[in-house]
Amino acid sequence: MTQSNTDIKCDLDENYLKTIDMPPLLRLFLMYVMATLYIIAGIFHFVTPEFYLAIMPTYLPYHLELVYLSGVAEIICGLMLYLKRTRVFGAWLTIALLIAIYPANIQMAQNYWSQNHPQKYLLLARLPFQFVFIWWAYQYTKPIEHSKLLAQELTENFQAHNSPSVIETSYSLDNKQPKRTKYSESETRLIETLENVCDRFLKYNVHAERPGSLRYARGRSQTMETLWNLRNKGVKVVLDVPDTMWDAPSAEITQLKKYCEEMVEEQEENIEQWYFDKQVRNEIPLEKYLCEDRVLKNRDSSCLREVYTPTNEETTNAKSKSDTEKIDL
Repeated sequence: MTQSNTDIKCDLDENYLKTIDMPPLLRLFLMYVMATLYIIAGIFHFVTPEFYLAIMPTYLPYHLELVYLSGVAEIICGLMLYLKRTRVFGAWLTIALLIAIYPANIQMAQNYWSQNHPQKYLLLARLPFQFVFIWWAYQYTKPIEHSKLLAQELTENFQAHNSPSVIETSYSLDNKQPKRTKYSESETRLIETLENVCDRFLKYNVHAERPGSLRYARGRSQTMETLWNLRNKGVKVVLDVPDTMWDAPSAEITQLKKYCEEMVEEQEENIEQWYFDKQVRNEIPLEKYLCEDRVLKNRDSSCLREVYTPTNEETTNAKSKSDTEKIDL
């Protein structure tokens, strides 16, 4: 049975960027308000273009064309914000648009001031609010499944760095014995785990056929697995890149690693608190401590309950691969 490519269930994460904490429904409502406002504003570029022509900076050419172009851009931004799969890119596009049209806001304030318009002070006071709109759009620029993936990778990395050995952690100038600490409880283990955890994401691939946070995982996607099987059977497969680059990390995976590094920096204190509190570490999984109780607190945490179930085809392929490896041995 083939899985459908459903929308991402997790909304965007702003907590690790230290933004204002908002309940999920309010945050979603404000996002739809913003998207609707941009669509309406874009439509008015075509209904009343003369208003926008009057505030076009004089040094710019093609005033009417720019009015229509900015109207189309605002409509596109609004539509992209409505859709989960395009929301992050739409938010960044909205920020770029708000910066691009800022000269028109300045021109409008100048016009009102030169005409001694009764609302000239209002227009002047409005200029700083453009940055509020930019901040508003910025709240929707980061996907949150990264917190779940980071917690999972940290957990696996802690397990990999779980030697029962005892290490010497400090020395003194006198004849006292150096302090000895279990490696599994040492700061050395934490440092070694954190310093390379984001590199592990370079082994991930984008599985477009999977929903939500399951989109990122190790192993080839169904599409790439099919292409490799065809190639191995002698079928000529032509792509834009050589076959030696088929399994290389994509731009999206490279960006995933970058997000991981940002989150490790932002959440380092929480990770340390969990690690050095032995009782908490033994009783509360890192995914719950970091994601559910902190990063995703008061937010949509449905991504934490997403568990991937292999399709029949994937199970068969995995069994065939395992049998082949046994024969080779």
